Amino acid sequence: DNPKPLPQPGAAADASAKPAEAAKPAEGAAPAKPAAPAQ
Repeated sequence: DNPKPLPQPGAAADASAKPAEAAKPAEGAAPAKPAAPAQ
């Protein structure tokens, strides 16, 4: 769902494990936000 390709291979794996975070526009803007997976 990301328009631009991920430069980091780990980012793709992280997004796969956390679909809620990947759906957010700021996927890495607030990593300390536990509300993303809780939603």
